[in-house]
Order: sequence, then structure tokens, then C-alpha cells
Amino acid sequence: MGNRRKRIKVLARAVLAFSWIFWSAGAAVAEEGQAPAGAERVAMPDGGEFGFLEKEETRALFRDAFTRLAPGPGYAPQQAVQKAEAALALEPDNTRGQMLYAEVLVRSGRETEGLAFVQKKLGERPAETIYKTSIAQIYFSQKKDDEAYRFLDGEIEKDPGNTELRLFRGDARLFITGEFDKAETEFAALVQQGNPDARLWTSLGFARFQQGKLVSAKEAFGHALKADPVYVEAINNLGWVFHKESRFEDALRQFDRALELRPDYRPAWLGRAYTFRDQGDLRSSLKAYKKLLELDPNFVLVLDMLVLYVRLYLWIIGILLAVGLVWFGRLYLRTVRRDRRKAERAALRR
Repeated sequence: MGNRRKRIKVLARAVLAFSWIFWSAGAAVAEEGQAPAGAERVAMPDGGEFGFLEKEETRALFRDAFTRLAPGPGYAPQQAVQKAEAALALEPDNTRGQMLYAEVLVRSGRETEGLAFVQKKLGERPAETIYKTSIAQIYFSQKKDDEAYRFLDGEIEKDPGNTELRLFRGDARLFITGEFDKAETEFAALVQQGNPDARLWTSLGFARFQQGKLVSAKEAFGHALKADPVYVEAINNLGWVFHKESRFEDALRQFDRALELRPDYRPAWLGRAYTFRDQGDLRSSLKAYKKLLELDPNFVLVLDMLVLYVRLYLWIIGILLAVGLVWFGRLYLRTVRRDRRKAERAALRR
């Protein structure tokens, strides 16, 4: 369990790094459309759509910048920064565009410059929450967790009514540092303030789920779905609760419902893969894994797939092993007999 939690923390740092910046300012999350060609192969915020930018030319420059930051022969951080600078010049006052530029700086290894840039913007517009969450996220990306929390605590103390900052701090405890009990306390306090939305209920439920509090987690996800019956994350998480309770058919119904709303929703495909595996339906599990591989080659747990293939074709492996043992046994006996005959002939010559 300890190693698993460590892996979760490492993965969460990579996934959450800067993703919060682009939707933590209180704006509603737009429906995801088709990502630009090739963008799905590169780790880009907002899937590379950048719908918050006004000009397609600006979007194209930022996509080019992030493409040059992808590992491989095309990795060119200096060129990425140049592209981002050109993009920022086209829409210098676009707040989320500024955050894209800061992310390019950080991913290029120029963390100090990225931090200084955002701090300058915060100085110019101290009421902007997006700059505050961005600064904290840069600290987190540098694994300066204590510094990030000190900064967040200070800003929340100045503005205790800033729900977005408190949500960010709760999500950081949930997904980055794995402090699930503290995350639950944060979200529960926000719920008690009144008018919690589906996202807040889901975050509370997930914090409880991570601590094994399945009944109260299920209750929170239920409240989330009352607030928004088509909130995909709550539907998916409820499926995982059912999976944990070994209610596999109920779990599959939830995952299927999530995929009806979002056919490319990877956590639900992973839930199907795990649920079919635990039901003993290895072929269906492998199909779900293959779908994940199709959606994102970096998402699939290759070792899990390998184990499934071994389990699925164990009878073939057993037959091959038996044939191999018979062949080896016959070869061994033939060798022993041959050596015995040689020894007998040698004894006769004496």
C-alpha cells in the first residue's frame, strides 16, 4: 500500500502540474471537443485546444511551443520559449494565456523566470486568484510543498472567503501530497458553508474514498449527482466505490454511464478493465486496456496487461511447458543411455 501511494503521488504531480491553473479561477469547464491533430500525443493543458485564447494564430504558436517541449528528438526548450513569447505578444492581457507562457518557462527548466513572471502579474493585479494558484503550483512542481502551503495559508488568511483558494489547497492535499484526512476536513468545511456544487461534493467523496470510508464517500457522490446528474467524475467515482465493495455489475453500470457521456473518459475505461479482471472476464478486461492504449499510449499499465495475457493464455503456456518438459526428459534419457553405452564399450576395450 505504501508503494502504491508513492506511485499515486508521483503520478498526481505530473498530471496536476499546472492543470489547475487553467480552470481554478472560477470559470466553468467547457465541454471538450476534438483535440487538434497531433495535440493528443503531446502533454498540453486544455488538450491543446486553448479555447480561452481569441486568435487561432496565438493557439497555434502555443501548441508549437508545447510540441517542442515533448521528450524526443524534437525537444527544443529555447525555441519553445520563443514561440510562447510570440504568442503572448499577440494577446498580452489574456490572463490564462499568461499562465500558458509561465508554464512553458517552467517546463523549459526556467522555473525562477516563470515564478518571477507570475509574481509580477500578481503584484499588478493582487485580486486575481489564478496568479496565486499558479505561484503555489510552481512551488509544488519544484517539490517545495511546505513553501507552497505556507504561501496558500498566507493568502487564505488574508482572504478567508476565497473559496477557489481553499479548493485548490484541498485538491493539493488530495492529489499532490496525499494528505487525505486534511483534504476531507477542508472540503467538509466548504460544504458546511452552504450551496456546495457537484465538484465540491465529488472532491469530498474522493477524499473519503481514499481513506476507505466507502459509505460516506458514496453519500457524497450521491449529493454530487443530485446537484448535477451528468457529472461524469462523480458517476465514475461511484463506480469505483461499487468495485471496492465487489458489486461488479453495479460498478460496470456506472462506468458505462460515464462513457455514454464521455466516450474518451479514461478513468472509466480503467474501471471497466479492473472490474472485468476481478470478475474473471479477462478478455473483456484486455479489450478495455486496448481501448486505453488507443486513447493514450502513456496511460496503460503495461505490467497489468502482461499479467492478464499470462492468465488468459495460461492453459497454452501450461501445454507448451508440458511439451517442453517431455522433450527435455526424452533428450535427457537419450543422453544418459548414450553415455552409458559409451561407458560400457570403454569398459569392454579394457
